Amino acid sequence: DTFDYCKPDARHLTKVIEIMGGDIKKTLMIGDSDVDAQSAQNASLPFILLENGYTDKTTSQIKHDHLIKNFIDFEKIVKNYL
Repeated sequence: DTFDYCKPDARHLTKVIEIMGGDIKKTLMIGDSDVDAQSAQNASLPFILLENGYTDKTTSQIKHDHLIKNFIDFEKIVKNYL
């Protein structure tokens, strides 16, 4: 309830990054739903889809750059963006 807008509005992500003092160019979005994927796309962020999330859609129906089941070897994905 911090903002007057919600996901998938890109500002929901970009304002959080701004508040945290982050760099949008060094940001990845991790999520488990189509709304998360749309949010990342709207903010022009790479999206990592966590399998078995809160959605009725299959992983093939959700646009993502990477698909993970757990966070084992997650650092390898992150290193690709640094």
